[in-house]
Amino acid sequence: MAGLACLAVAGVTVATRTAAERRSVRATAVVESTERGAFVESESGQRSFPVYGQARYDVDGSPVRSTVRLGRCGTAGPCPLLERRDQQVAVVYDVDRPGSARLAASVAGSPWLSPLVLIFGGLGLLFLAAAAVNFAVEIWSP
Repeated sequence: MAGLACLAVAGVTVATRTAAERRSVRATAVVESTERGAFVESESGQRSFPVYGQARYDVDGSPVRSTVRLGRCGTAGPCPLLERRDQQVAVVYDVDRPGSARLAASVAGSPWLSPLVLIFGGLGLLFLAAAAVNFAVEIWSP
């Protein structure tokens, strides 16, 4: 039963990501400004901060602005992401919500390789294999 539940979670995740990809539109945006987010400390004690950019792109001929996450920088040395002003970036946005853009690189890749799908799909297959072995042992044991 747990195996089927895990496979169901993996399946819903793939379906949701696939549907979102079908609704998304790719656009080229210009980063108008950048700002750093709040510092975050990892379990190993390293500090870093996210960098956000105000991106401008056109939707049906009208300019739209959206805040996109450009990446993360550590505290050692300069952060090149803060220097992305006036640079072009590829973004994707939902047709129904054009002001909700994300970097295209952050959504690239197969939905099957999502960590959530790999973890729950793997656990589901493992549980189903264990149930099949248990069933086979029950049938063939004297």
